[in-house]
Amino acid sequence: YGGDEFAVILPATTAGEARTVGDRIISALAENAYRAPGRGPIPVTASIGTAAFPEQGRTARDLIAAADAALYRVKDSGGAAVDGGAPRRPTATHGSGGQTPGDDAARLADAV
Repeated sequence: YGGDEFAVILPATTAGEARTVGDRIISALAENAYRAPGRGPIPVTASIGTAAFPEQGRTARDLIAAADAALYRVKDSGGAAVDGGAPRRPTATHGSGGQTPGDDAARLADAV
């Protein structure tokens, strides 16, 4: 998706099921720390935002924007969690250059 972000598309999946998948990803990462030669285990975490059709959006663009906004809520609160309650229209700005989560979402949705 961009930088250290990626998207997982789960057709015919409810918001609750998407949250369960996110929780399973976080658990799997926590249970499988990176092991570098000559070093102790390095923990790996993830920040995950989810969105479901039609509750958080009816178009690819809206769904990606809602999931991206949820992702940034997780990052802003310390990370290593899942947020499945994304609003329909994100408005907060994040990162440099004044971009909103919707800007990234629009680029990804256009590519899909």
